[in-house]
Amino acid sequence: MISSAVRVTERFPVKILALEVSQEIRIKYRWQANDMKHQATEKAKFTNTKFESKMLSNGDTIK
Repeated sequence: MISSAVRVTERFPVKILALEVSQEIRIKYRWQANDMKHQATEKAKFTNTKFESKMLSNGDTIK
């Protein structure tokens, strides 16, 4: 019987790992967007212009 055994993984722990990885990636991109906005705001302040964030096609901003 042991020679015909197949590796079995439970779906729930795999889903949790996938969710954690996607959450880490989302947080990473969120920090990048925050950094980009901060740099653009500082540049606008330095050049004495008004900062306007880019709008996406769905009406949201990158942040």
